[in-house]
Amino acid sequence: RQQSQRLQVQRTAGHGLGCVLDIPGTIPQAVASGALDLKSLALLPDETLLAKLMEMDGVGKKVANCVALFGYGRTALAPIDVWIARLIQEDFDGQDPFPQYGAEAGILQQYFFYYKRNG
Repeated sequence: RQQSQRLQVQRTAGHGLGCVLDIPGTIPQAVASGALDLKSLALLPDETLLAKLMEMDGVGKKVANCVALFGYGRTALAPIDVWIARLIQEDFDGQDPFPQYGAEAGILQQYFFYYKRNG
């Protein structure tokens, strides 16, 4: 029963930007028990951090990217949600624009998200 509990976390970057994450109840339990050390994750390179996050129950690529960007300040990572996927298809002819922005990709993702969602 405890595994079915979920924790919703919202982190915004002002003006309603950000991610809403639905985190399985097992993750907060792992943090509380010490089985998951969030500080040690901060020391990992981006790709390793994403891989470690995606090993957790219920964490896929988008959520891992959101956690890395908003929780760990990894501004080179740009989460792709439905709004950003739509932007890529409609405004960039299906080509992901974020790699060209390097270390600022996650910051620009927030501006693009706001633009696409609010017109």
